Amino acid sequence: MALESTSKLVIPGTILHALLQRNKGKQMDVMTTAGMANGLLHAFNPTFLTLTSDTGKETYILFDYVVSFSFTEPDPSS
Repeated sequence: MALESTSKLVIPGTILHALLQRNKGKQMDVMTTAGMANGLLHAFNPTFLTLTSDTGKETYILFDYVVSFSFTEPDPSS
């Protein structure tokens, strides 16, 4: 019998929390139920994350709507 979590919270001490903490300030691509968002991972808490674009605009994304995410290396030519 498999147990599945119904919680979308990022709790301190979990692998996901450690991954986000380690990658704060890095470029992040996030696929949400509404489409793609990207920017620097500025901050996160148990319920949402904040991305900052290169123009300084902040985007708040609830973890409930995150489908997938990845961290990308900056393009050295830009």
